[in-house]
Amino acid sequence: MERLYGRIPIQRGMSMLRYEKSGMAQALIHALKYERRPEIGVTLGQKYGHKILQKSTAPSDLFDAIIPVPLHEKKRLKRGYNQSEEFAKGMSQGLNIPIYDQVLLRQRNAQTQTALSREQRWNNVAQDYILQQSETLEGKHLLLVDDVLTTGATLEACGRLLLSIPGLSLSVATIAIA
Repeated sequence: MERLYGRIPIQRGMSMLRYEKSGMAQALIHALKYERRPEIGVTLGQKYGHKILQKSTAPSDLFDAIIPVPLHEKKRLKRGYNQSEEFAKGMSQGLNIPIYDQVLLRQRNAQTQTALSREQRWNNVAQDYILQQSETLEGKHLLLVDDVLTTGATLEACGRLLLSIPGLSLSVATIAIA
């Protein structure tokens, strides 16, 4: 998670898998996103949540809630679900903490980020998200989750909004890191 250091202050940064071309992580994420296999996200989230709990010295102090990176409503309707939210559901079960899926909203349906440079990705997402229903999050430790960390632009954009909440601390987790 070095890609986020110096960009947003995070407590912990975690990725379950290494994303490599033609690797297992790529196959899993492709199936999750494009082959209508949301159960992959849930299962990976459950396993990762259990693993985090097992390695933690104080499980009750980990996180107060999970925030999935949102999809634009058009993309969500087309896919049928948000892959990051499916991962969050599994992590919620594994960690036994709630999901707050209405805190962040994607207001613009931007182009896919897969072929963009780091700067282009940041410009593509910088104004895409809005924060709502944030009053109850003051002083909380949130876990922001997404499917893949590439340049970190999406997590940074969402993280900046969340960190505008007074007293909030933030950790991030992804299924894979590219």
